[in-house]
Amino acid sequence: MEARARVELLRAAEAGAAGRLEEARAGFARGLARAPLSPSVQRSAAYLRIRSGVDPERAEEDVDRAIGLEARRGDSSSPESRRALAFVEAQRKRK
Repeated sequence: MEARARVELLRAAEAGAAGRLEEARAGFARGLARAPLSPSVQRSAAYLRIRSGVDPERAEEDVDRAIGLEARRGDSSSPESRRALAFVEAQRKRK
């Protein structure tokens, strides 16, 4: 499921980079729906939103969701999630 979710996210980012925003948004939604309980898929969506320019303001929500999923499992936020959050925050400050 995660592999298919990532394929959807990559296709969405590609569509966004090509200027096909509606297709990109639909692809992000499909990708996230394929693995809604995967923190790594949520983080991937955040990175790809920023890099493709498709709704980059939603990237922080994706990372927050990843951290929330980890917390629900009883885990503290992972190093990957902390890095993703730092990346998103750094990108936001650049604007």
